[in-house]
Amino acid sequence: MSAAADRLAEAVARHQGGDLLGAVAAYKQLLRKDPDDATCQHLLGVALLQSRRIDEALAELRRATELAPAEPAFLNSLGAACRAAGQFAAAADCYRRALALDPDYAGAHANLGNVLLDAGDIAAARASLQRAVALDGTQAGWHYSLGLAAQRLGQTREAAGHYRQALAAQPDHVQALNNLGNLRSSAGNLMAALECFEKALARQPHFAAAQANRAGTLMRMGRLEEAGSAYKAALDLAPQDPGINRAYSIFLWRRGR
Repeated sequence: MSAAADRLAEAVARHQGGDLLGAVAAYKQLLRKDPDDATCQHLLGVALLQSRRIDEALAELRRATELAPAEPAFLNSLGAACRAAGQFAAAADCYRRALALDPDYAGAHANLGNVLLDAGDIAAARASLQRAVALDGTQAGWHYSLGLAAQRLGQTREAAGHYRQALAAQPDHVQALNNLGNLRSSAGNLMAALECFEKALARQPHFAAAQANRAGTLMRMGRLEEAGSAYKAALDLAPQDPGINRAYSIFLWRRGR
């Protein structure tokens, strides 16, 4: 292994170890010696993105795609930076360019689906996410996103199935638990809904939405003292949340207080 390769390996080890500041410095030092190293350029952009230095990440990742325009992973990373900057159309364009190079790139299909969800193009998002999970059905986040898309399109059975698949892959996925609980509550299966919300709170006690949903379910079950305590706990977690405040006001009105 050459000295340059050794130094890159050291920089990557820092990066993988969570030393993002050290990794950025090491990548920059390497690029001063070899400005056309596309791999190092890409890794610099990724480290900057992970550091939430979005504008810098955009510039460095654009440079990486200029150095290696046929590398789909670099376009995928640039898409992630564009999405983080709120540039949804640009992000979608990056993911589509990556997929033109590699049509079976599951991560790019998933990322395209997520940015289309952000942009409100739900049907197209669902199609992209379906392709992603067809290529790789093991990713909890992809099933969760597909569940969201299906739920927004009114496909509640499909949504519930994907939330369950997300939980099979990642049992502590609290958003999937919360959303599955909401679907079960809407279907009138209150005990199953309550179980979902309580599992979510066992894993993330400060999850205000799950606490509020638990409160609403307890209210519908007639367990009013518990519901009142749950609403107060939710408000302690998110005192300015308009939805929780409104739900608690309705609860108090119904109790005649």
